[in-house]
Order: sequence, then structure tokens, then C-alpha cells
Amino acid sequence: MLRRKFKLDGSYFVGELLIVTLGVLIALALDSWNDARMERRVEDEVLGWLISDVQSDTAFFTWWADAVGDKLAALEQASVALIDPSFVVTDSMAFLNDVTVGSYYGWNQPSVRRTSFDELVSSGNLGLIDDPAVRRRIVEYYYTVDDSRGRMLARRSDYAPIAYRLIPRASEFAPRDMDGTQLRLVIEAVRRSDLSEHIVAEANLGLFIQSM
Repeated sequence: MLRRKFKLDGSYFVGELLIVTLGVLIALALDSWNDARMERRVEDEVLGWLISDVQSDTAFFTWWADAVGDKLAALEQASVALIDPSFVVTDSMAFLNDVTVGSYYGWNQPSVRRTSFDELVSSGNLGLIDDPAVRRRIVEYYYTVDDSRGRMLARRSDYAPIAYRLIPRASEFAPRDMDGTQLRLVIEAVRRSDLSEHIVAEANLGLFIQSM
């Protein structure tokens, strides 16, 4: 009788153990599934931020390219008066405007939005992007951006700082209106300066920015 009772109790214990074990396993599976679901949601948000940044950058690429094109055209036009002392400047404001526009990106090189990427790296959340190939492409993109910007900075010349010192500005890239005497003095100072020595380097910087 005791043996039979023990067998019954033993079966009950095993059954209870199986039920508890199954419940724990289900709870762990649900927890794991929920964690994975949360990670995928965060991953979607992270990728959304990065995509938004890249789309915003892409929208500005055309503007950047146009600005660099303006820079190169202005340098070419200004170079004649700067290099040839006998050249007669007939449109004073147009000449100063060309010299000024030639300094586009002379000290501020184009950059991309990287707040989202930097935050991901600093917080250690870059690993939330599940696909290794996608992670690698993202890192390569920003590494290339950093490398290109460093190479642009290394190619800066003294053209922009010299032009900035010599030409009074109404805004960063627009000469201020001046009377005849002031205008003549400014143009003489510009043409006497060593600005012409930096035109080639500044044009090369513009071409390099275009290629990047």
C-alpha cells in the first residue's frame, strides 16, 4: 500500500515538474521573442534615422555641386585680372564678386549629417543592426566620408583667408557696396596681393571636392 502511494506521489511530482519546466520554457521563449521583437523595432528606428540623414545629404549634393561649379567659374574669370597686371577691370563689383565666390569651401568643406551614426557608435547600439553586410556598408560609408573630408582639409590653400581679409563683405560671399574711391583702393589691394599665387591650388581643391 505504501509502495503504491509512493508511486502515485512520484508520478504526481514528475507531472508537476514537467508542467513547471514547460511553463518556464514557454516564458523564456516568449521573453526571447519579445526581446527580439523590441530589437527589430529599434533596428527599424535606427535604420530610419540613418536613411533620413543620407536622403537629406543626397538632396544637398546637387546644391554642393552647383556651388563648386560657381567657384571654379569665378576663379577662372578672376584669374585674368589677378595674373595679368595690364588687364583693365571694367566691372569692379563683378571682379570682386568673382574673387569672393572663388573662396567657396575655402575653409568650410562640405560635410554630411552624422549625428545618428555617432550616437549609435557611442551608445554601442550599432550592433542592433542585424545584417552584418548592412552594418559593414554603413561603417564604410562614414569612414569614406571622414577620409574624404580629411583629404579636402589637407588641400586648403591661403586663397580664402587672403580674400576675406581684403574684401569688405555685405555677407559671407557678397562684397559690400562701396563708393568709387573705396572700390578702387580695394581692387588695387587685391591685385597687389599674392592671391594669384593660390588660384591654382584653390581650383584644384574645387575639382577634388567635385570628385568626392
